[in-house]
Amino acid sequence: MIVEMRTYKTKPGKRAEFLETFRAKSIPAHREIGMKILGPFVSLEDPDTFFFMRGFPDLAAREPMKAKFYEGELWKRELSCPSSMTTRSSWWTILKARFVGTTDGANRLKLRHRVRETAVK
Repeated sequence: MIVEMRTYKTKPGKRAEFLETFRAKSIPAHREIGMKILGPFVSLEDPDTFFFMRGFPDLAAREPMKAKFYEGELWKRELSCPSSMTTRSSWWTILKARFVGTTDGANRLKLRHRVRETAVK
């Protein structure tokens, strides 16, 4: 599995509104395509920052799955608008990961190493 660890900074005071849309529309759309989503997690240090992880079966599947999401009608019609609530900056790191079982029967995500890190401004 390939995991993107993504960081977003919203415009001041817009995080809660952005996350409402993210949870209600973006996460289900990602899952429908087959991406796994973990989060979102809010920053304790910055009231305008949040993080989430987006999982893909492998590196080769990442771009086609992202394209399906960003070229879809939901993104074009509704989800690209909330980007007006974010600043132009976002960061992501791509990691190799796998789920491992534990003695209590729970699955844990084990991150192996960074593949690539990108910052967009």
